[in-house]
Amino acid sequence: MSLKYRPEIDGLRAVAVVSVILYHAGFVFSGITPFQGGFIGVDVFFVISGYLITSIILRETQEGGFSFSRFYERRARRILPALFTVMACSIPAAWMYMLPKAMKEYANSLLYSLSFISNIWFLNEDSYTAEPSALKPFLHTWSLSVEEQFYVIFPIVLMLAWKFARKYLVSLFVVGFLLSLQLAHYGSSNFPDATFYLLPTRGWELLAGAILAKLELNRKPVRRPFLDAIMPGLGLFLIADAVIFFDKYINHPSYITLLPIAGAMMFIWFAKRGELATEVLSSKPFVAIGLVSYSFYLWHFPIFAFARIQNSTPSDYDKVEHITLALVMATLTYFLIERPARKPNLVSRRKFVTTILIVLVTLGGVNMVILEKDGWPSRLGTVANLFENARGNFLSQNEIICANRPIENLCHFKTAKAKGHIINLGDSHANVAGFATLELARRYELNYTHSTQDGCPYIIGVSRWKDGKTLVECNSIYEEWRKYLLGLPPSIFIYYARLPLYLSGSTFDNQEGGLEVGENHAITVIGMDRPDNERVAHLIIKTIQELLDVGHTVVMVYPVPEVGWHVPRKIKAELYKFKVSEMEAAFSQIELTTSYPVYKKRVRESWAILDSLGNDKNLVRVFPDKIFCKEETQRCYTHNEEVLYYMDDDHVSPYGAELITGEIEKKLIASGALIPE
Repeated sequence: MSLKYRPEIDGLRAVAVVSVILYHAGFVFSGITPFQGGFIGVDVFFVISGYLITSIILRETQEGGFSFSRFYERRARRILPALFTVMACSIPAAWMYMLPKAMKEYANSLLYSLSFISNIWFLNEDSYTAEPSALKPFLHTWSLSVEEQFYVIFPIVLMLAWKFARKYLVSLFVVGFLLSLQLAHYGSSNFPDATFYLLPTRGWELLAGAILAKLELNRKPVRRPFLDAIMPGLGLFLIADAVIFFDKYINHPSYITLLPIAGAMMFIWFAKRGELATEVLSSKPFVAIGLVSYSFYLWHFPIFAFARIQNSTPSDYDKVEHITLALVMATLTYFLIERPARKPNLVSRRKFVTTILIVLVTLGGVNMVILEKDGWPSRLGTVANLFENARGNFLSQNEIICANRPIENLCHFKTAKAKGHIINLGDSHANVAGFATLELARRYELNYTHSTQDGCPYIIGVSRWKDGKTLVECNSIYEEWRKYLLGLPPSIFIYYARLPLYLSGSTFDNQEGGLEVGENHAITVIGMDRPDNERVAHLIIKTIQELLDVGHTVVMVYPVPEVGWHVPRKIKAELYKFKVSEMEAAFSQIELTTSYPVYKKRVRESWAILDSLGNDKNLVRVFPDKIFCKEETQRCYTHNEEVLYYMDDDHVSPYGAELITGEIEKKLIASGALIPE
């Protein structure tokens, strides 16, 4: 007995995919961003998938006709052709628009997506200096990975349960649902990224659909006019309420996610032909979008990502064009790829398996070569070195990056007959200066220690927030460092921190069209649920002062000018207006600057805090704006005629780090802390 087609389920798919796409588009109307809870569409997809797949397995099992090979063949026919099509089409776009570092991240994400473990890749890869989420073309495949991981495990467990505990199936599903939900609720507060990406904290949403499928298996048709009339509409209301009123600040997935999940379950269970909500979602427009929803979902994020790579601030009109393009590509993919591939009478098993293997090997091979070629910088022609030299060059020891290490494993570079000690201290702005600072230490025969944490300024007693959630308990790291650092003999500390970001809690807008793409970050005092800059300022002063009090020299590097634009990407977009043979000459003519007054306004609070440290004889101040900005033009510069000063929109390139370190060297010599030979 085949599963009866329910057009309203396709309509519910349409609601889910449109919610996700509107959320990712990020429309802004009169300063308001609606659909901030549209991410909940993925959760609705999980419920639908759990319901449909479990229904198929149970019905075939009940009839004695379930086959693992047939099940996985159907899944492969459903998932792989469209996915491989989008991947193949994305490679030329990545080749044209991505810089080498981003190209490597792209290739890795595609390889992990092919293995259906991209959720694990994105969980581990998402660091402070990685490409922003909105610029990762295959970030959305994390949900496919979760789903396919579930369907590797679930049929095996279900068959065992069917054989040995058939009458307890619903109870087993409910127990799994509750355990996964409880873990998700706990994890959303304590390890939010892992909770968002991993199967154990997402499984309850798939099991919600599985519970419905089992209850429905032997259900006799019952008419409940009142419930059938109101529950589907109420279910849609709960989903719509989440899409409109949820936002990125909620703990998700957690107990609050039960509302839209319950809404999806109510609609699936109670929907009957003849009542309003069911008829609306069974209408041709909803069903049409539902039928192409998988391809629509696959296409939208790469299109959005590549569009943002070219233009970090697309207009709402641009976003409508991007959605339209995604829908057109989804429709073509559905009719030309998806639908034929699902029909064994059109594409035999042998032909399907052969084709899939050839495409899989080709896609994997191409991306392995991209990784082997280190992002293939030579494709950028004569200006390849321009972007290669602007890449982040992160210090490592024993083949492990020096940033983000615990106290027992900090990177120490020792010099024979060392005359002193330099410690590079701070957040990712300190991290990108690692090589330049190490070279400074070696020139003066000093030991060097690299003590940096991405996104965490060295300030005792604070946590770092990301979009309203505590992401890193910075203090737990720094309390361990504190004893070690304060116990050192008098040393030179070079301190970097992106204080304007942490104190404002918002990424940089240069007010000239350059709006930084990325997560908002803030720091706050431990135990507080909102920022308190006055108390944070006190802790900054206290943290630096205690280093000075024990005799250390502290080089305070004031805030580096932020740009708003991703400098290499913006320059590359300008260069693509020229022929390859003309690019080298064109580069020297490109101007990319930002307002010096906007910088001064942005850093006013940070400067006031750092200035309040006074004039301790061991305190050395270095001002990067004096390097990158000019008073006479009131502009801050991102490059000269030969090199880029920045690796992205706020981190300096290796050359930029050398410029700052050169200024540090001069100031230390002037203070007597360094003595030239």
